[in-house]
Amino acid sequence: MDAEVESADGLDWTWMSTDAVAHRLGVATKTVYRLIDGGKLRAFRIGRVIRLKSVDVDAYEASCEISPGTLGHLHGP
Repeated sequence: MDAEVESADGLDWTWMSTDAVAHRLGVATKTVYRLIDGGKLRAFRIGRVIRLKSVDVDAYEASCEISPGTLGHLHGP
């Protein structure tokens, strides 16, 4: 389901299924449900299905960016 929509603020976005979001993020669908339950991803129930806005997935991806110099604990000095 890739129906593109233009919102009142002029942003173009599409509805995404939980499977599509999981594929895009490279995680299991169960992880997407956990992100929704944890308030990290906004989702909508439309009829019997759950849909997410692509702009919300974009924002979540941006929030996951790793700052340089923060992974020293993983690889040592």
